[in-house]
Amino acid sequence: IAIIITLLVSATLITAGKISQNETQSQLNAARISGTSVLWHKIIGSQLDTMQQGSKGLSRDRDTLKALKKHNLVELQDSGLSTYNLLSSQGILDRLVLIDKHAKVVYTSQGDQSHSFNSELALQALNEKKSQSGIERSADGKLLAVIAFPLYSRGKPIGVGVYAKELQPAIEDFKLNDSSEVSIVGLGHSAEYSTNRSLHDALAMEFPEPNQSK
Repeated sequence: IAIIITLLVSATLITAGKISQNETQSQLNAARISGTSVLWHKIIGSQLDTMQQGSKGLSRDRDTLKALKKHNLVELQDSGLSTYNLLSSQGILDRLVLIDKHAKVVYTSQGDQSHSFNSELALQALNEKKSQSGIERSADGKLLAVIAFPLYSRGKPIGVGVYAKELQPAIEDFKLNDSSEVSIVGLGHSAEYSTNRSLHDALAMEFPEPNQSK
């Protein structure tokens, strides 16, 4: 009987040990995921803050504001291009869009105002008259960090400025801080951004379908 009890106790301790190891591993994984999430939000937050600081230049640009108020598209092309060249050279943005108070695109650094404008953040900034920021997919399918902010002339709203930046610098920053290769994968399972695209492609990872849990 003593031997049986000893064996049962030993088996119980082994089982408890395995459960403890599994719980510890789960806790470590959860901590890792939490730390990764915090780092990513910190990096994206910093990128959005930089764009927000850069919005002051446009908000105070009298030539652009005057042209926007008068709906002078010729002058907007000139002043918009000057603003875009300055801010892009400083690494603040990759795209600049100006919309009027009727939500119509009057300038875009992409050079094509005919495409549909689908920025929910810009529409929120226009309707709520408050700055908005976040991650959005552009009309041409690019995933971008975006800020949208109302523009005023003599205290009256005349439109919205939209700054957008690609996410490659963000994942490069993440790699630098986390010492890991990073990919942002779209719904089509292809890498939209990657710090090592050849490695990502070589791994040939499988991903769950949207709204499907493993």
